[in-house]
Amino acid sequence: AAQVEISPHQLAFRHATLRHGNTAIAFDLSAALQNRQFTDLTPLNGDFSMANADVADTLALAGLSYPATGIFDLTFRLSGTRSLPQGAGHLQLRRGTLYGRSIDSLSSDLILKGTQIQLNNLALALNGGKIDGAGTYDLASQAIQLNVQGKAFDLANIADLQRGRVRIDGTLDFQANGKGGGNVG
Repeated sequence: AAQVEISPHQLAFRHATLRHGNTAIAFDLSAALQNRQFTDLTPLNGDFSMANADVADTLALAGLSYPATGIFDLTFRLSGTRSLPQGAGHLQLRRGTLYGRSIDSLSSDLILKGTQIQLNNLALALNGGKIDGAGTYDLASQAIQLNVQGKAFDLANIADLQRGRVRIDGTLDFQANGKGGGNVG
Protein backbone atom coordinates (compact mmCIF):
# COMPACT_ATOMS: atom_id res chain seq x y z
CA ALA A 1 0.00 0.00 0.00
CA ALA A 2 1.15 3.55 -0.70
CA GLN A 3 -0.03 7.06 -1.28
CA VAL A 4 1.25 8.11 -4.73
CA GLU A 5 1.53 11.73 -5.87
CA ILE A 6 2.30 12.56 -9.49
CA SER A 7 2.56 15.99 -11.08
CA PRO A 8 4.66 17.54 -13.85
CA HIS A 9 7.11 18.63 -11.12
CA GLN A 10 7.13 15.79 -8.58
CA LEU A 11 6.76 12.04 -8.10
CA ALA A 12 6.24 10.83 -4.54
CA PHE A 13 5.48 7.57 -2.77
CA ARG A 14 4.34 8.20 0.79
CA HIS A 15 3.81 5.67 3.59
CA ALA A 16 4.56 2.79 1.21
CA THR A 17 4.62 -0.71 2.69
CA LEU A 18 5.32 -4.10 1.17
CA ARG A 19 5.24 -7.53 2.80
CA HIS A 20 6.56 -10.88 1.61
CA GLY A 21 6.63 -13.72 4.13
CA ASN A 22 8.36 -12.34 7.24
CA THR A 23 9.92 -9.43 5.32
CA ALA A 24 8.49 -5.96 5.89
CA ILE A 25 9.54 -3.04 3.67
CA ALA A 26 8.55 0.57 4.29
CA PHE A 27 9.56 3.65 2.34
CA ASP A 28 8.85 7.27 1.54
CA LEU A 29 10.41 8.55 -1.67
CA SER A 30 10.07 11.85 -3.49
CA ALA A 31 11.79 13.11 -6.60
CA ALA A 32 11.53 16.44 -8.33
CA LEU A 33 10.74 16.28 -12.04
CA GLN A 34 11.51 18.63 -14.91
CA ASN A 35 8.67 18.49 -17.42
CA ARG A 36 7.62 15.09 -16.06
CA GLN A 37 11.19 13.76 -16.41
CA PHE A 38 13.56 12.56 -13.70
CA THR A 39 16.98 13.99 -14.63
CA ASP A 40 20.50 13.58 -13.27
CA LEU A 41 20.19 16.94 -11.49
CA THR A 42 16.68 16.83 -10.01
CA PRO A 43 16.60 16.42 -6.23
CA LEU A 44 15.46 13.22 -4.56
CA ASN A 45 14.77 12.32 -0.94
CA GLY A 46 13.75 9.12 0.72
CA ASP A 47 13.61 6.90 3.76
CA PHE A 48 13.76 3.13 3.34
CA SER A 49 13.65 0.23 5.78
CA MET A 50 13.62 -3.54 5.50
CA ALA A 51 13.00 -5.81 8.48
CA ASN A 52 13.52 -9.59 8.65
CA ALA A 53 14.59 -9.72 5.00
CA ASP A 54 15.96 -12.97 3.59
CA VAL A 55 19.42 -12.46 2.04
CA ALA A 56 19.00 -15.08 -0.72
CA ASP A 57 15.56 -13.75 -1.75
CA THR A 58 16.82 -10.15 -1.80
CA LEU A 59 19.88 -11.06 -3.88
CA ALA A 60 17.69 -12.95 -6.37
CA LEU A 61 15.28 -10.00 -6.59
CA ALA A 62 18.25 -7.72 -7.35
CA GLY A 63 19.44 -10.10 -10.09
CA LEU A 64 22.55 -11.12 -8.13
CA SER A 65 23.80 -14.64 -7.49
CA TYR A 66 25.99 -15.17 -4.43
CA PRO A 67 26.11 -18.20 -2.10
CA ALA A 68 24.79 -16.20 0.85
CA THR A 69 22.00 -16.76 3.38
CA GLY A 70 20.72 -15.08 6.51
CA ILE A 71 18.24 -12.54 7.77
CA PHE A 72 18.92 -8.81 7.72
CA ASP A 73 17.48 -5.46 8.72
CA LEU A 74 18.34 -2.28 6.80
CA THR A 75 17.49 1.37 7.31
CA PHE A 76 18.61 4.05 4.86
CA ARG A 77 17.98 7.76 4.29
CA LEU A 78 18.68 9.02 0.76
CA SER A 79 19.10 12.55 -0.58
CA GLY A 80 20.92 14.38 -3.35
CA THR A 81 20.43 13.78 -7.04
CA ARG A 82 20.65 10.77 -9.34
CA SER A 83 24.12 11.89 -10.46
CA LEU A 84 25.30 12.68 -6.91
CA PRO A 85 23.34 10.62 -4.37
CA GLN A 86 24.01 10.99 -0.65
CA GLY A 87 22.77 8.79 2.14
CA ALA A 88 23.27 7.13 5.48
CA GLY A 89 21.91 4.02 7.11
CA HIS A 90 22.55 0.88 9.10
CA LEU A 91 22.73 -2.83 8.22
CA GLN A 92 22.30 -5.72 10.68
CA LEU A 93 22.71 -9.38 9.56
CA ARG A 94 22.09 -12.42 11.73
CA ARG A 95 22.36 -16.18 11.26
CA GLY A 96 24.13 -15.81 7.94
CA THR A 97 26.43 -17.79 5.70
CA LEU A 98 28.70 -16.71 2.87
CA TYR A 99 30.34 -19.32 0.64
CA GLY A 100 29.31 -21.95 3.19
CA ARG A 101 30.99 -20.17 6.13
CA SER A 102 28.84 -19.27 9.12
CA ILE A 103 28.44 -15.64 10.12
CA ASP A 104 27.00 -15.20 13.60
CA SER A 105 26.29 -11.51 13.08
CA LEU A 106 27.36 -8.52 11.03
CA SER A 107 26.49 -4.87 11.53
CA SER A 108 27.70 -1.68 9.94
CA ASP A 109 26.80 1.94 9.47
CA LEU A 110 26.48 2.81 5.77
CA ILE A 111 27.40 6.09 4.10
CA LEU A 112 26.74 6.82 0.42
CA LYS A 113 28.66 9.70 -1.17
CA GLY A 114 28.24 9.77 -4.93
CA THR A 115 29.72 6.52 -6.19
CA GLN A 116 31.37 5.57 -2.87
CA ILE A 117 29.79 3.32 -0.26
CA GLN A 118 31.47 3.47 3.14
CA LEU A 119 31.10 0.84 5.84
CA ASN A 120 31.81 2.40 9.24
CA ASN A 121 31.68 0.75 12.66
CA LEU A 122 31.81 -2.65 10.95
CA ALA A 123 31.38 -5.47 13.46
CA LEU A 124 31.51 -9.11 12.33
CA ALA A 125 31.26 -12.16 14.59
CA LEU A 126 32.21 -15.56 13.21
CA ASN A 127 33.95 -18.72 14.28
CA GLY A 128 34.25 -17.48 17.86
CA GLY A 129 36.16 -14.36 16.81
CA LYS A 130 35.28 -10.77 16.11
CA ILE A 131 36.33 -8.42 13.32
CA ASP A 132 35.94 -4.64 13.64
CA GLY A 133 36.82 -1.97 11.14
CA ALA A 134 35.81 0.15 8.19
CA GLY A 135 35.92 0.04 4.43
CA THR A 136 35.03 1.86 1.24
CA TYR A 137 33.88 0.56 -2.14
CA ASP A 138 33.68 2.78 -5.21
CA LEU A 139 30.94 1.68 -7.61
CA ALA A 140 32.48 3.58 -10.54
CA SER A 141 36.12 2.47 -10.26
CA GLN A 142 35.42 -0.81 -8.39
CA ALA A 143 38.19 0.13 -5.96
CA ILE A 144 38.03 -1.22 -2.43
CA GLN A 145 39.80 -0.11 0.74
CA LEU A 146 39.66 -1.95 4.09
CA ASN A 147 41.00 -1.37 7.58
CA VAL A 148 40.07 -4.22 9.93
CA GLN A 149 41.17 -5.81 13.20
CA GLY A 150 40.33 -9.33 14.32
CA LYS A 151 40.46 -10.87 17.77
CA ALA A 152 40.03 -14.24 19.48
CA PHE A 153 39.80 -16.57 16.50
CA ASP A 154 40.14 -20.16 17.78
CA LEU A 155 42.39 -21.80 15.17
CA ALA A 156 41.26 -25.30 16.21
CA ASN A 157 37.75 -24.41 14.97
CA ILE A 158 38.86 -23.35 11.48
CA ALA A 159 38.30 -26.49 9.41
CA ASP A 160 40.64 -25.47 6.56
CA LEU A 161 43.56 -25.32 9.02
CA GLN A 162 42.89 -28.83 10.33
CA ARG A 163 43.04 -30.75 7.02
CA GLY A 164 46.75 -31.51 7.03
CA ARG A 165 48.75 -33.88 9.16
CA VAL A 166 49.54 -31.22 11.73
CA ARG A 167 46.71 -29.87 13.88
CA ILE A 168 46.89 -26.18 14.55
CA ASP A 169 45.79 -24.78 17.91
CA GLY A 170 45.81 -21.35 19.49
CA THR A 171 44.08 -18.05 18.97
CA LEU A 172 44.60 -15.48 16.27
CA ASP A 173 44.49 -11.69 16.52
CA PHE A 174 45.26 -9.62 13.44
CA GLN A 175 45.20 -6.19 11.86
CA ALA A 176 44.87 -5.73 8.10
CA ASN A 177 44.86 -2.69 5.87
CA GLY A 178 44.44 -3.04 2.17
CA LYS A 179 43.19 -1.59 -1.05
CA GLY A 180 42.81 -2.90 -4.52
CA GLY A 181 40.77 -3.24 -7.67
CA GLY A 182 39.82 -0.49 -10.05
CA ASN A 183 41.91 2.66 -10.25
CA VAL A 184 43.44 2.80 -6.78
CA GLY A 185 45.89 5.60 -6.02
